[in-house]
Amino acid sequence: ISIVAAIAIFCACSDAVAETEIQGKTSIDRPVSPKEMQKMLGRGFDVQWAKFTKKIDAYGVDEVIAVKSLGFQSVRIRTALPADNYLLGVLDSRISDCLDNGITPVLAYNALNYERNPNEETLEQSVEWWKTVAEHFKDVSHRLIFNLNIEWSDAAGKNQHAIDLFNEKVTSAIRKTNPTRIIIYSPAKLSDPNYLEKMTIPEIFEQYGEAVFRQKEAQVMKNLCEKNAVISCGGGAMLNPQTAEYANKNGVVVFADVPFEVCYERIKNDSNRPLVAQKGEKGLLELYNQRY
Repeated sequence: ISIVAAIAIFCACSDAVAETEIQGKTSIDRPVSPKEMQKMLGRGFDVQWAKFTKKIDAYGVDEVIAVKSLGFQSVRIRTALPADNYLLGVLDSRISDCLDNGITPVLAYNALNYERNPNEETLEQSVEWWKTVAEHFKDVSHRLIFNLNIEWSDAAGKNQHAIDLFNEKVTSAIRKTNPTRIIIYSPAKLSDPNYLEKMTIPEIFEQYGEAVFRQKEAQVMKNLCEKNAVISCGGGAMLNPQTAEYANKNGVVVFADVPFEVCYERIKNDSNRPLVAQKGEKGLLELYNQRY
């Protein structure tokens, strides 16, 4: 399964009460951490159980049992069909069969319209799709994982801002009903965690997006917070709850209150700040007001 090329974002803020079976043992359902998710996924592959009519009609639980017997632990259920009652019924049976047989289901959407033509209309279509699906599965085991888009190609695949906007809007819609479910974000390119160490900030933004950079930034901040040091970080770093927690737990946080005009003069020609080039003065002012 190509999920190894994705970023998993985890947020724990509520308890669940439904019972589920994990590795043959009954337990109370609860939020799953990224490390637990890695173990749950194990060996897996893509399936077309909810993609083509022929495959949908031919499906039977025996396929899930066969997957299990071959030693696989997860499947990625791909679909581009409308989120209507027909698709929800199809997904219900596949996801239930997987959970009942110890297979981790990853529900992956193929946002074809947005990929080909990323605009407000196609973005809203994707948001509504996930909003409907998330609402429908809100009480299902946390072992069900959401993959926002299978992979990026066409026009959106060449536009990192379009990918970031998609991830932001869709995630917000999902989190209203699924605050603690694991979400997988597919990057524009296959990610190599070791290669990130050698890349500049603009290169990370361009090739993998802001989400990957923020994840790496959080890890660096955690390591630095364990040392006796003065750390000068950007405003975006402290928007990450995990980073803010590290900082407050291990030291004293000081807010340097500087007017926007002064900030802008300092950074407007800084080529090492991707958001400056992406947003321009007006966009940066909006960002400043959000962070203030």
